[in-house]
Amino acid sequence: MAGPSLQDHTVRLYRSSPAEATVHNVPRARAWRAWLWNVVSSVRILFRVLDYVFGCHHGNLSRVFTIEGRTYRVCCGCGAKFDYSL
Repeated sequence: MAGPSLQDHTVRLYRSSPAEATVHNVPRARAWRAWLWNVVSSVRILFRVLDYVFGCHHGNLSRVFTIEGRTYRVCCGCGAKFDYSL
């Protein structure tokens, strides 16, 4: 018996033993969306790693500002705002 091929879009749900397995056909669209979601997630992780390695680490923060009831500090390198509690 050969293993499942790449074209086999079935999901086997095992309860207590393989003899009680239920087979469900997964539509191609669902398999495609799952593959695409994995690719997008991988790209997001890659961008986070690259941003951490080459991006701003917010080491140079300004003094505390309170403007319009919001208290925050600003990164002098990239301009990101960080809420600050007094």
